[in-house]
Amino acid sequence: MLVGQSGLFAAPTAKSTAETAVGRFFTSLSAEQKKTLCFSFDNELRTKISANWHITKPKVGSDFFNKDQQAVISEIVKNVTSEEGYTRLKKQMDEDAGGLDEFSVAMFGEPGNGPFEWELTGRHLTLRADGN
Repeated sequence: MLVGQSGLFAAPTAKSTAETAVGRFFTSLSAEQKKTLCFSFDNELRTKISANWHITKPKVGSDFFNKDQQAVISEIVKNVTSEEGYTRLKKQMDEDAGGLDEFSVAMFGEPGNGPFEWELTGRHLTLRADGN
């Protein structure tokens, strides 16, 4: 169990909506995108936290990602938060950096093949969705 501001809730599983969306995101990536965004699960960047950083350079709103990939990124963010938390997070992202489009993502490990983690990073935010 995890403890949040709203009380206790179950930890996500590999079949949770955020984790299945991460799997869809991963399979949508081209080989070139994977070279930029994907790292081994034991890469030291997976555990780093900083107030203003990007693991990778491409921003969500850039043409590095197609519209479907951008939509899945938004879906993942929504699915790792409560409804109230999502509203607050969107407000924070808008105020701190100009919105979700100004953040970056990275993948550690491979969904369906052992432990994995998807990370969103940027100003005042490190958000993770993991599975297995």
